Amino acid sequence: MHYAHFILVDVEELKEKEYKELNLQDLKEKVREYAEKATEDFHNHVFDWRETRTAGNWSNEFPDNVILGNQQSDKIREILNTVRTCQKEEIDSYVSILKEYGWIQEDGTIKVTLGKLKDLAEEKSNYEYYLPFYYFWKLVSYLRREYMCNSFFYDTKTGSGYLSQHIYDKVYNNPERYAFVVFDYHY
Repeated sequence: MHYAHFILVDVEELKEKEYKELNLQDLKEKVREYAEKATEDFHNHVFDWRETRTAGNWSNEFPDNVILGNQQSDKIREILNTVRTCQKEEIDSYVSILKEYGWIQEDGTIKVTLGKLKDLAEEKSNYEYYLPFYYFWKLVSYLRREYMCNSFFYDTKTGSGYLSQHIYDKVYNNPERYAFVVFDYHY
């Protein structure tokens, strides 16, 4: 399955450290390389292969896979909203499935006990009991801000795969400071 991943780079911090005087094309290339290097260790965890020179399957929407906030602040904000929506849908789907299995109550209370988890773990041969574990793990992974194939987002500064309200506000209010690099991941 292919996933668009939006890699957030603090361009101003990058420029202060390494690239003070670059023309626009060279800056974009350095930002793209930085995003690629910052995510390369996630091979076989977040992607099994990826396209980083272009946006791959998303090239029609992103002909240039480096979106600089000082050039396209509205596009940066649009990407933030897209990521937020995608992540919310993923989390909501995990919660919905866990409700179906009786692990989460309608009020959001987690209902499963440690004893029940141990009992279910002993029933290794029953595939149906594996699924709630999987969805519970995915939900917790999201909330721990782990970078996953379906997190759609990675912040190179914090190492977070979750678009928290803090990161959202910081980027939304200062888009000129940031860039998104769009990669096509397969997993």
